[in-house]
Amino acid sequence: AFAFDTPEPHPLLAALPQVIHVPAGGHGTPGRLKSVMEILGGELAEGAAGADVVAKRLLDVVLVLAVRDWFNTAREALPDGMGALRDGPTSRALAAIHAHPRHPWTVESLAQHVGVSRATLARRFQRLLGEAPLAYVRRWRLTLAALELRRTDASVGELAELAGYESEAAFHRAFTRARGMTPAEYRRRERDRVIPPSLKPAAASGAT
Repeated sequence: AFAFDTPEPHPLLAALPQVIHVPAGGHGTPGRLKSVMEILGGELAEGAAGADVVAKRLLDVVLVLAVRDWFNTAREALPDGMGALRDGPTSRALAAIHAHPRHPWTVESLAQHVGVSRATLARRFQRLLGEAPLAYVRRWRLTLAALELRRTDASVGELAELAGYESEAAFHRAFTRARGMTPAEYRRRERDRVIPPSLKPAAASGAT
């Protein structure tokens, strides 16, 4: 089973069917998934030292491969925004934003990075994601800032810089507008959430 430490649901989770069926064998993802399952079965059966660590990592791989196979073969309509991952220029722009969120992106620099015109990139983002490229950049930076609020003790000033805002006040206003509460309120709420001990990060118990 997989547990998530954020209250904001990812659109992909809502789009997934109740059951994902990946046919056994074959080439590509099904073949790789079969190999991973065989290794996983061996680790669980033998119970050698470190088997539990290996099994957890392999289960992550199983999930990713299964979801990837569904995504590549799904005949049903994808949820809003997910179609962008099948569009070459938009997908490459998203990858660049996610890999370098603090880069001072402009529509022109993103368009140059993926090899299309500014107008083309803006049109594709609006059609596939429902927002302009820089609006997505701002929203993604605020998402990362929220993650840092939950997991670290970074100051509001540090998070403002991470999110690409020139001042704490501007970041404070943007975050409050996006989340419906101030950064401090959001941090307190998330810190007060009850998380079962078995799901707490290893660092919480002093493990490395």
